Amino acid sequence: MTTPEDVPAALRTISQLAEEYGPALDRAFRVLADGALTGPGAEKLHAGMAERHAAVRHAFTTAFQQVRALGGGDHPAPHIAAPRPTPPLSPGGYVGGDPDRLNALSTELGSAGRNWESAGAALAALLARLGLGTGPGREVGQAGEWVSSQVREVNRRRDDLVKQQPQPGESFGTGDFGTGEFGALTEPDNVIDALGDEAFAAVEKGADALGLHPLGDAARFLDDNVAKPIGRPPTSSGSRSWPQRAE
Repeated sequence: MTTPEDVPAALRTISQLAEEYGPALDRAFRVLADGALTGPGAEKLHAGMAERHAAVRHAFTTAFQQVRALGGGDHPAPHIAAPRPTPPLSPGGYVGGDPDRLNALSTELGSAGRNWESAGAALAALLARLGLGTGPGREVGQAGEWVSSQVREVNRRRDDLVKQQPQPGESFGTGDFGTGEFGALTEPDNVIDALGDEAFAAVEKGADALGLHPLGDAARFLDDNVAKPIGRPPTSSGSRSWPQRAE
């Protein structure tokens, strides 16, 4: 049975939990706003984090009010400040990020998730001892579970971003021509090859049909020695010779 002595101690415990663990996502918000990730995925993550932060604030406040309603306590209500991060910028729909900051974001999310799960369990146990519903504790724990679940997605995005970045000695990234999932430049060799083959073959064919063999030879030379090697290392000899037509 709850006694008047139980209430003040319970209120102090709830305040301590709220003030220590309520702002658990603050550092993660700052890392995200600092450019860890940009684009629609970042905006979605930011919105989910803000929603869980608000849920945790509400849960601690509700638990405090329920305990204080039992009487015997005048401890001040806990204060959990609303986060004030700058939402991640997405200029022109650009999607990108920073692998190192994504590592930091992953670490912060993991820590915040574990903290909320532990705080939720402690809050639920306290409320149960007082004969109250454990809903607020479960709400904090569920917010922690969601935050923890985002770690895998952040790590996946980090790995994808690393794959899109140029490797040492490369001028371009890898993948299809244009921009990859995270906005990294990709290599245009295949496009140049295709356009070169098509255009120069047409010139060569037309020149040969008109008997303009030197023009056809020039087109074939440009295709083989200029268009195709763009962006590739030179041959071991580094020399190129003008093609000669066998008569």
